[in-house]
Amino acid sequence: MVIKIKLKRDEKYVLLDHEVYESLNASPLFKEFNVFENLREHSSGVPVFQKYLETVNNKLKIETIYLAKYIAGKYIPRPQSGKRLFLNFVNGDKLDLSLRNMKWEEMSKLSRARTTSVNKTGFRGVRKTPQDKFVAMISDGTKQIYLGTFNTAEEAAIAYNKKSIELFGVTPNLNKVNESGMVIPFELSEEIKNRVRKQSARKTIAKPVKVELFSLAPAHYENLKKRGRKPKTLSGENSIKQKQTEENSTSENSGETQAV
Repeated sequence: MVIKIKLKRDEKYVLLDHEVYESLNASPLFKEFNVFENLREHSSGVPVFQKYLETVNNKLKIETIYLAKYIAGKYIPRPQSGKRLFLNFVNGDKLDLSLRNMKWEEMSKLSRARTTSVNKTGFRGVRKTPQDKFVAMISDGTKQIYLGTFNTAEEAAIAYNKKSIELFGVTPNLNKVNESGMVIPFELSEEIKNRVRKQSARKTIAKPVKVELFSLAPAHYENLKKRGRKPKTLSGENSIKQKQTEENSTSENSGETQAV
């Protein structure tokens, strides 16, 4: 049996297994904060609970519960892996928190389940070079693999598909191919387009500053002797030459004094 929980100030619903709902609803934490009555949708799409708490030293602290991660950590076993694990939603719905819809996976596998990508070339794993060529690359989970440079984006996309199938099999994130065997550029949804626009708007733009006047005069360095600093001591032959120069200068000055 599935329980539907309405989000606060929204017409969307979170789906939970009945047993999970009953267990969490009876816990002291969920009772104290009325978590299920105060869930909202996070910007990432997952349900979240947040509450401002006042600590002893009068500083505010935020209590945050990401419900999907909380449930998965409590009820879904993590597979044996030396790599960091992420939560994957099988049907793509981040509000469906039924246990059958969530599983822990490595990022390399998780990225293979994504059907959309933000890429100006229109193809996954393909980027354009300044020389108007197209480079195909793929990650095997540990490193980036260079697949070659091609004259067209379609050729690079086909190379990406071949290597991806070789490494991971047929996955949802392959570049789409039509009946004639030609790859088709993907189309971004309006949601992703809006996200890209917001990211671009947040980028800081460096504004040029007009320089009215500047000087080309050489830099001025003070004489170290005038500032009371000792000149650097020379060693070896340079020290001997300097000493001889000073002695000659002293003798010449002495001769001039006698002549006067």
